[in-house]
Order: sequence, then C-alpha cells, then structure tokens
Amino acid sequence: RVEGLSAENIKSRLHALDGQYNGAASTLLIDLKAGYEAELNEQGCIDFDDMIGIASTLTSSSIFKPTWDHILVDEFQDISSARMDLLTALLDGKPEATLTAVGDDWQSIFRFSGGKLELTTRFDQAVGPHCVTKIEDTFRYNQSIAETAGRFVMQNPEQYQKSVRAQEDCGRPA
Repeated sequence: RVEGLSAENIKSRLHALDGQYNGAASTLLIDLKAGYEAELNEQGCIDFDDMIGIASTLTSSSIFKPTWDHILVDEFQDISSARMDLLTALLDGKPEATLTAVGDDWQSIFRFSGGKLELTTRFDQAVGPHCVTKIEDTFRYNQSIAETAGRFVMQNPEQYQKSVRAQEDCGRPA
C-alpha cells in the first residue's frame, strides 16, 4: 500500500521475478490488500500510509500551503517514495525553505515499510544540490566490529563508501 500499487502492478512485479508461486503470491497479496482496505473503509479509518498520501495530495494541490522556513527530516535513511513525494510537495510549496535531512545510509533497515535506500544515496536526483556530511565516527562499538560491519555493508554498491572509525580499538576480533 505504501507504494500505491494497483492489482496489475502487484501481478507484474511478482511475475517479473520468475518464481514458481508468483501467481499464488500475487493473488494472496491482492486479496489481503483489498480486505485490509475494505476493513479500513468499513471502520471509517485511515492508516499511516493514508495520512502520508492525503497530506501529499493536499499539499500538491495547494489546498495546504506550507509556511515553514525550515524543514527537518530525521531518520532520512528510511524514507519511502510516498514520504519523498510529500517532502517534495512541501518543498515545491515553499521553494525558499531550507531542508535538513539527517540519515545514515548504513542504518537503512526499513525496506519492509517502504524505505528506499536509493532516495538517501541519490539525494541529488530527488531534491537537487546539497551538501553531504558522512557519519564516520562511532561510539557504539569497537574498531574490530566497525571493520567487519563495513566490509559487509559496503558490498552493496548503493551504500556510500566510507571508513567508520571507533573510539575503541580492542586490537583483537570481537
């Protein structure tokens, strides 16, 4: 739902994966989505994804006009397409506003809720010129863990390449 996929979009995405159970999976997902939306409608409720979509629609159509001079987005590494659409609408509604986005691409873990790492690492394509300050110091763990985690995380070519430094160097595997 966070991506606003139609039944046809769901089918085509799953069928493109060329799996044995894609037809059954798409039928299940389409039925779950329809049932969930019917229950929301019956109860006269909306969920978080609806709130983002409604806010985006109201802002894009100029029914809501942002007045903020500064917009701060924390945990930007978990931004979804729908949330980026809302942010873009806010910025379009107040072009002179200053945007500050704080996020650590290495902590991007919420793909299940629609988060898209590439919106963080390809920020310039979505928002335009910007300044990046990489988080390269950690106080959470020692250097052995930082190096091990770094080798793992940087296997994803979408990640920013960086060298994380820990305050503690234990000199042995941890």
